[in-house]
This record gives sequence, C-alpha cells and structure tokens, in this order.
Amino acid sequence: RNRKKVFVFYSLLISIALFGASKIQFDYFLMQDLGPEEPLMKELAYFQEEFGGIRPFELAIIPQGNYDINDFEVMQEIVKLEEFLIREYQLSHVASPSIPYKMMNKTLRDGREAYYKIPENKKRYDYLKKQLKAFENVEEFKLLMSNDKKLGRISARLVDPGSKTMLEKNEKLKEFYEEEIDSSLIDIRLTGTTVIIDESGRYVSKNILLGLFIAFFIIAISMGFLFRSVKMAFISLVPNLIPIVFTAGFIGFFKIDLNMTTAIVFTIAFGIAVDDTIHFLSRYRQEVKLGRSNLIGLRRTFISTGKAIIITTVILLAGFGSLIFSNFLSTFYIGLFVSITLIFALITDLTLLPLLLLRKKTNS
Repeated sequence: RNRKKVFVFYSLLISIALFGASKIQFDYFLMQDLGPEEPLMKELAYFQEEFGGIRPFELAIIPQGNYDINDFEVMQEIVKLEEFLIREYQLSHVASPSIPYKMMNKTLRDGREAYYKIPENKKRYDYLKKQLKAFENVEEFKLLMSNDKKLGRISARLVDPGSKTMLEKNEKLKEFYEEEIDSSLIDIRLTGTTVIIDESGRYVSKNILLGLFIAFFIIAISMGFLFRSVKMAFISLVPNLIPIVFTAGFIGFFKIDLNMTTAIVFTIAFGIAVDDTIHFLSRYRQEVKLGRSNLIGLRRTFISTGKAIIITTVILLAGFGSLIFSNFLSTFYIGLFVSITLIFALITDLTLLPLLLLRKKTNS
C-alpha cells in the first residue's frame, strides 16, 4: 500500500537532509565541551574578555645560514612578522625576541613611548645589543631564544576564534611569509599544543568519514556475496545510508560543527544500525530459501526479526539516551546523535527496506 507515496516521502526527506548536510563545517573551540552555565566556563569567559583570551599562540623562528636570532637583519624580519601577527591574529601579551631591545631602547631614551621600537640604525642597534649582554642569563631572556641563538620564539595569547578561523589565518601567515619575509634570513614554524589540536582534529574527522565509506563498501560486497546479487548489495546499504544522511542534515541545519566528537557519532551509529539490517535480510533470505513467497517471507520476517529489532533499538536508546543528560557536550552529542540515528534506522528498516525487497522481487 502507498508504495509511491513512501518513496516520494523518503526522496523529499533525503533532498532536505542533503541540503542541511552541505552546511556542515569543521570547527573546534578549546572549551567547547563545557556548557555556558558551568562555573569553569564562566571563569574562562571572563579571562577571554578581560585578559586577551585563553588560546596560546606559539611561533618558532629559525635563523638561516650563519645568522643568529640577535642579528640586526634577522631582528628587522622578526619585527615585520610580529606586526603582522598582532594585526591579523589580534594577539595580546606578546613575548618576542624583539621585546628586550625595544625595552632597552625606551629605557635609554628616558622612558619615552615613541622609542619602544627596534632602531632603524644598525649602529644604535649594536649598542643596545652590547648593553643587553649583561642580561643574557636572566630566565625571562632565555625563554625567548635558545642558548646558541639559533632558535627564537614568539609567544602570545588570543581570544579563541575556533580552529576553522585559525587555519584560515595560518594560510594568510604562510602567504605573508612567502611575499614579505626574506626566507634567506629566517624560517618560521607554527608550534604548540593548539596547532596539534587544530590539525589532528581535522585529520581525525576526515579519516573517520573515510573509514565510514570503506565500511559501506565492505558491507555492500559482503551482502552481495551472501545473496549472490548486486541489487541486494545496494538494498542493504540504502536503509543504513539514509539515517546517517538524516543525522548529517540535522547537524547542518542546527549549525553544529563537525569535529572529532560529531564525526565519531556516524561510525558508532552505522555499526549499530547495519546490524539491524543484516538481521532482517538474513531472516528474509532463510524464509525465501524455505520456498515461501516473497510477501509471506517478508511478513514472517517482520513478525519475528522486526519485533527483535524494535526491542533492541529501545534498549540501545535507553542506554545512549541517558548520555543526553550529561553536562559535558561531547557526551551529550554522542547520546543525542546516536539516538536520532537509531530511530531513523529503525523506521527505515521497517518501512523502506520491505518495499525495496518487494520492488526487487517484482522487477525480477
């Protein structure tokens, strides 16, 4: 009954879900797993607003050839780099190899703010360099450069804009370095834990999704061998693809970012959802092998395996649904999205899958 209406209904839902899924973007914030009402989150928000941010920024500076970090030519490039970083990244609390020179220059000029800069005259710079030799063993000075002066660092903090924005800014930094900085004097390298978090988060998310597609392919081949039919391989995938597309659409419409937490949901949900489909198709295959007609085989499968699938889904929903009450957002999202996918998978297995099997039999 109403086969065409069911197919049209699913087609519309898939189209809407795909549109929503196209809006998904990869992004990650350092403290995104804490709810806005959590005491720790409120404290961190205060530091974000009043103290220039909580996200650390680290850039390694590597002098090239025979140059070292304190050479006049190298320091001029560092100043250009520092000015770009402050302007583009909105850095605060900047610590750089240029700071001691700026402070010494200002101090020797009666504390006038206009002299808080690197002198343009090399002779004046060499004089400051000579004065600063007395402070080389000061701990704060050592934090800015290595003992052999072959490595320096720019360290700062900024308001966390999210990994998506940071990756865009990093690309601009790369372009600035290639166009404005003399690469024969210095090389640069972004470093620190936040760089690892940004890159690894994007890498893991992409690889989880790649693994998901590989799983689709393996299951399709397995079902094809089991039923000796390419059509059955396709039919076995449809009820498992649709719930994942629906969940992806839900994530996109509600502007929830794709990150390690939300990406792993798809693999968890797919592993559980495909189990229901395999049980349904295996029982259906047994009924057909016993010589029963297609319709009777489906009815018997629906009565026996269908009930088991419903009970299994209810039990799984009770387990994953409890995670929704967590204040930790990663746990909350896993509970929410796995539950949504399980519900969609159950509905699809009990409504669309039987129709696809009937359609296959009719066509053959």
